[in-house]
Amino acid sequence: NKDGVETLHELRAAGNETRVALSSGYTELEVKKRINGDRFDAFIQKPYTRESILAAIKQVLEQA
Repeated sequence: NKDGVETLHELRAAGNETRVALSSGYTELEVKKRINGDRFDAFIQKPYTRESILAAIKQVLEQA
């Protein structure tokens, strides 16, 4: 099983530019340290609310 960061690495290594929203119990700063510069489009901190999920989806869609 892969976590979101591993999946993001594989997507980007394959040249895939799919928009990505990451969710983690870690802070966004901690996650950014793990991703080594791979781009993601939104971040949702756990535990999340309906509003935070909707905001992340909006953020991802606006980058289209």
